[in-house]
Amino acid sequence: MTTSRDRDPLWPRPSQLQQALASGRDDQLVLWIALNSPSVVEIAGAAGIDAVIIDLEHAAFGLEAAEAMTIAAERAGMTVLARPGGGDLSQVTRLLDLGVSGIVFPMMERPAQAAAARSALRYPPSGTRGWGGSHVRRVRWTGPEALRTADYLQAADECLLSIFLIETPAGADAIEEILDAGTPDAVIFGWGDFGVAVGFDPVAARTAAEGVYRACRARGVGVARDPATQLAPDFYPGCFTVAGVDSTLISGALQAQVRALRGGPGG
Repeated sequence: MTTSRDRDPLWPRPSQLQQALASGRDDQLVLWIALNSPSVVEIAGAAGIDAVIIDLEHAAFGLEAAEAMTIAAERAGMTVLARPGGGDLSQVTRLLDLGVSGIVFPMMERPAQAAAARSALRYPPSGTRGWGGSHVRRVRWTGPEALRTADYLQAADECLLSIFLIETPAGADAIEEILDAGTPDAVIFGWGDFGVAVGFDPVAARTAAEGVYRACRARGVGVARDPATQLAPDFYPGCFTVAGVDSTLISGALQAQVRALRGGPGG
């Protein structure tokens, strides 16, 4: 039966990616966004990308640009996630208030850090997220009065995705404790940073990744599939596929086109 909340555009609802992970599906494609361009986000949606991660850790843009890209992603029908800069949890509330559906927490290494990340996504008494009221983009034009209820806070808490990045040997070693303390919806193994930490030893990185995925599978936590790693499919119950980084994909396509043209007649 349809209720008034079902028709209310302001009421929190699980994102497409959250629903897929919860049901054990593996059909979601996720793209990292490093370029300051809502147009690139729109192109990603038109190409069939299901979700984007707006990267504020390595990209050269701030919250204003992130909000514009969030709006573009929503209009394209994609789930919007954001990675805050470093371990700055003070940025989490601002990202949530501008409308993202979840946070990708970088460099998760300790259970206490995981517990703090979990708390940052929830309103009191379950967490430490500040009540933004009219500052929350989805409610700022109507006012928060009708949403000051325990039901709204619970729905808002339950509809946010938490994704942990495991990028160091310390994080891989403490993965079970991290998962238990932070209860994330999914985990991404950071091959790049982990590779740097182990001197680009592929065996060490692969062994750590397999351990992380086994711990996730034992707890029903989703994981990110990276096609480049070619790990066995049975490591991926309830997962999404990382399609790449926008800047890298655009650069690669442009380089391929330039090579093709220069190699042709008159090149």
